[in-house]
Amino acid sequence: MDRRDFLKRGAAAVVALSAGRVFGSRGWAPGRDVAGKRVVILGAGLAGLSAAYELVNNGFSVVIFEGRTRPGGRVYTLREPFRDGLHAEAGAVFSPANHEHTMHFANLCGMKLHSVPPRDLFLASFVRSRMIRLDQSALAFEGLSPEETRLGFGGMLEKYFYSAVNDLTDPISPGWPPPSLKRYDDMSFADLLRSRGASSAAVELLSAGYLSMWGDGVEKASALGLLRDGWFGRSDFLCQIEGGNDRLPHAIAKLLPEGTIRYGAKVTRIEPGPRAVTAVYEQAGSRQTITADHMVCALPFGVLRELDTVPAFSPQKQKIIREMAYTSVALVYLQTRRRYWKQKQIGFWMGTDTPLMTVIDASYKQPGTRGILEAYITGAQARAVTAMSAEQRVQHVRQHMQQVLPGMDAEFETGTSKTWDDDEFTRGDYCWYKVGQTAEIMRSVALPEGRVHFAGDHTSAMPGWMNGALGSGKRAALEIQRSVT
Repeated sequence: MDRRDFLKRGAAAVVALSAGRVFGSRGWAPGRDVAGKRVVILGAGLAGLSAAYELVNNGFSVVIFEGRTRPGGRVYTLREPFRDGLHAEAGAVFSPANHEHTMHFANLCGMKLHSVPPRDLFLASFVRSRMIRLDQSALAFEGLSPEETRLGFGGMLEKYFYSAVNDLTDPISPGWPPPSLKRYDDMSFADLLRSRGASSAAVELLSAGYLSMWGDGVEKASALGLLRDGWFGRSDFLCQIEGGNDRLPHAIAKLLPEGTIRYGAKVTRIEPGPRAVTAVYEQAGSRQTITADHMVCALPFGVLRELDTVPAFSPQKQKIIREMAYTSVALVYLQTRRRYWKQKQIGFWMGTDTPLMTVIDASYKQPGTRGILEAYITGAQARAVTAMSAEQRVQHVRQHMQQVLPGMDAEFETGTSKTWDDDEFTRGDYCWYKVGQTAEIMRSVALPEGRVHFAGDHTSAMPGWMNGALGSGKRAALEIQRSVT
């Protein structure tokens, strides 16, 4: 056994011994084994943390199994290999200021926020090999109708997108969506734009960037799914946590009793029963089991469908778990000596029709001279980037960034990437709905299966948002409390 193997085995032994001291032979912390109120939670993302916080504060015994060695799930901030203390978000980018669950926990944990005014979001797009200014009174883009030219980018968004958003009533209300909205679910988002009078040029320009980030793009994503996201995305300000969004899950984890979260514990099997539910997991090289009165499954369905579930969930739940799609996302970051793009006034978020898809100023409002440009790539383009080596990804994005924002070759220092499809604990990023899927999935995705309750942004009305994840955890905890009382 060489030195490396010795260190690995030694670390595993420490983890195993520590777990034994904290949890005892049955897996529950001494003094917190409350008969009838034991809950095991799968996943220490925001949903699992939120559920645990609510349950612990209401007298439940809670154990969280997390396969990673950190909390937060897809709330993940990169700090390496960046210099001068810079960081970049590899998961959740920002949160609207009116997202009540996110703001509640941010205030509870003493997080400092900085805001991104919506006017700083979309100042330009790079389409047809040239920069298009979006903040001008008259939009110069060949193929637009005279009215669209006069309306400008914001006016077209209002006419073709937000006017339909206003038809949604309240997407959080029970039984949503009503039958009256089925017409939106039965068309793609591109079809919605065309049905409301958008020219081909308008569809092309509006689709560059944000609206193409869901699934495999505007021609395949349900219009209803994107309209719902538009409903929840409206706010006077978009907020980021100073120092990195991952500070929030780490802070919430510290609110829980010591030893609540078992890191490096990968669940491989679920055994639901009429009076209890058992989880089989692997930790420190050994296979173990734990039995609880209730379970909160806060795993993405892309991961859940890889687990053995015996006996199986209901046919309807199995269908949803099997068919729910997750957006392929590849993120590539380029650190530069200077933020040379500032003089070009591209804004925080710039859409393109290039393989970069969306360009983000990841160092926005961070101090210093150095900067980070991020390529936010989704769908088929993301899958192509994921298949590359780490070095090829950086080189690929660097070449295209030089075309979009000349000067990259002279200013580039280092780069890195994060691809969510090949992350074994997510198997993709945020969920998306294909044409005709939204209504069917939304009505039953969050329904419990006996003593197994479901949480995660994918079970909420707000997939892809931290607020959706936090709210789903609270909802799952309330379900368990009601079943007990």
